[in-house]
Amino acid sequence: MDVDKSAVRSLLGTNVLDSDLDKAVNDISKIQFYSIPSELLVSVSTDDTGEATYVYQYEDGLVAEIQLKESDDGNVKLKIVEGNKTDELEYCKNGELIYNGDNVMISNDDSGEYTNLLVTANDKVQLRAGREEYITTTCPYGRASEYNVYAGVKKSANVQLCTTFSDATRSGLAAVLAAAIASPLGLPAALLFAFTTGFASSLLDIGVTNDPRSSAVSYTLNQYYHKSSGEFRINTYLSAKKMDAIFYTQVNYRGSMSTGKFYECIDHS
Repeated sequence: MDVDKSAVRSLLGTNVLDSDLDKAVNDISKIQFYSIPSELLVSVSTDDTGEATYVYQYEDGLVAEIQLKESDDGNVKLKIVEGNKTDELEYCKNGELIYNGDNVMISNDDSGEYTNLLVTANDKVQLRAGREEYITTTCPYGRASEYNVYAGVKKSANVQLCTTFSDATRSGLAAVLAAAIASPLGLPAALLFAFTTGFASSLLDIGVTNDPRSSAVSYTLNQYYHKSSGEFRINTYLSAKKMDAIFYTQVNYRGSMSTGKFYECIDHS
């Protein structure tokens, strides 16, 4: 989704230089690509050194202040401040995701073997030509109960967060969760951020209470096709499958659970 340049201009002021406007649009686009969507942006401020802070507000009032820096080698670093909590996410050109100084690692399944999250590589997955791929929590066709043809499971017994629930920001945790489930699905993580924001919020609530020092999660994604077709392509205009998701506050599917569902869809019209 493109960033609305006129909306950014209104936040910066009518007298903003074109170069400053272009930089802000570029920064906001990158923040949206890796993390929080631009429609939640409420203000932009610049300090004496010219460094910009982009202020986002969630529907429940939580404010996230984000600064972006891009290195000469193409790495992108996000500094996220939510109240008294601070997270730093660095997206590396080689595919690594560095969270507060440590490399985020993920188990591919239950094998016990771990790899880099490879978020950058997966974010470069090209959407199918001429089609709109999207994620929604609203049933796109029929009723949720009609998605009952089992299509397999994606899961990870261990996603290393590199921070604890008591220290994590919602935005930082949501970005890591989006990357973790985007990787096995072969989807851009940006498509999943809105969904994982809700998971991050509920995981933080139960994690801070029940597992405040836990620094890893596990998850399962059970996939289902609609009964009318029994496959991803439902009709001429729509492909869709339901994902029943469970996130756990500990490794190996233990601890407290946060559940939810979303639909992976393609609009063929």
